[in-house]
Amino acid sequence: PNSAHEKGWVSAIVVPLLAAEDELHPVESFSLYATELRDFSDWDKKMLSFLANHAAVAIRDAEQLRQLKQAQERQATAETIAAVGDMAANLIHQLNNKLGAISVRVQAIEDKNTDILMAQPYLARNLHAISSDIREAMAIVRESMAPLQPSFAQPVTVARCIKQALDRANLSAEIRVFLEGIDRLPKVLAGEKQLEMVFYNLVDNASKAMCGSGQLKIIGFQTDMMVAVSVIDAGSGIPAPQQARIFELTAAGTEEQAASLSFGLWWVKTFVERFGGRVELESKVGQGSKFTVWLPVAKNV
Repeated sequence: PNSAHEKGWVSAIVVPLLAAEDELHPVESFSLYATELRDFSDWDKKMLSFLANHAAVAIRDAEQLRQLKQAQERQATAETIAAVGDMAANLIHQLNNKLGAISVRVQAIEDKNTDILMAQPYLARNLHAISSDIREAMAIVRESMAPLQPSFAQPVTVARCIKQALDRANLSAEIRVFLEGIDRLPKVLAGEKQLEMVFYNLVDNASKAMCGSGQLKIIGFQTDMMVAVSVIDAGSGIPAPQQARIFELTAAGTEEQAASLSFGLWWVKTFVERFGGRVELESKVGQGSKFTVWLPVAKNV
């Protein structure tokens, strides 16, 4: 109204742009204004309705194209992850064989040369260190490659995944964790290991955002056929310009991430969407951040 007054518009005709699937709620409107009082003719009304219909079709086509593009991108991502998962499984198998063979040979040397090793403590310590390093290396490989392993949606207990993620995160004693509504959540469709890693990433990010001290809330609730879990930190918040890019795959990482394979929030978003869910972010500078994971309820469980 103020804009119309400023521009001197005193007459108008407005035609709603109706979506094909919902003709009760227009998505936009097509308008014609005049700076003088006038009655719009039937021709004016027909022409404007004609233009409005074409505009509505264009809007619907643009939305359908956007949804198609998103579906194609999700499919391409899923196929890429599946291929990488196959390669990861093969790599773990090969490493198990090679490193396992080294362990067997070290064990054989120790068994057949007990007297020599007793007389050579330095040699004994190094053989023991080799065996220990091999076990640790395999544990790191399995842990790092776990997110890339093939996964299938199945009924998963959310509370167990969250608690395992918290154990894995090994948070500072100065971080106070509050759980609300988690144990009452129904099972969801996801991969258990992947969902644990999703929550681990969010909890670990929250810990870093709070510099190892503060209040961390994990709140669960259910709406319709979806389960939502919010991870809320008391950190410094995320500036608005960064929020639009925070789920993108980038090469940036912290020193702590350098020792393991980590895709951060891109990985979180990708796997949650792969299981039919979504991730939402709410954050204000100086007021912390809230990441909410939505996942479909597992039916008939």
